[in-house]
Amino acid sequence: MKVNCVCPGDMKTDIYENMTVMNVNRDEIIRVSRRSHFLLPQWTAEEAAREILRGVSRNKPLIVFPLLGRWIWRLYRAFPRPFYWISVYRMRMFRKIRIEAVGPVR
Repeated sequence: MKVNCVCPGDMKTDIYENMTVMNVNRDEIIRVSRRSHFLLPQWTAEEAAREILRGVSRNKPLIVFPLLGRWIWRLYRAFPRPFYWISVYRMRMFRKIRIEAVGPVR
């Protein structure tokens, strides 16, 4: 039995249109989210499916796409600490939006 792990980059989905964000402007969340990972192109489901089928046909155990995503994954494997701080920075951006919208949580 063979197993493939798929790690797609940014996908074109309706996630932002279908999510519920309490007390925060949805457009602001979308703007900040795109700004924080602007380098990765958004893929359609069809593009992703082609890449996944290509990886499966080549018997790749790990299918990471797009190319920039593979390089980021490799950098993360070599230097995990900076990526931790990037994640912390992104969470702080989202918290700032919430605080500006509703004030600090008590």
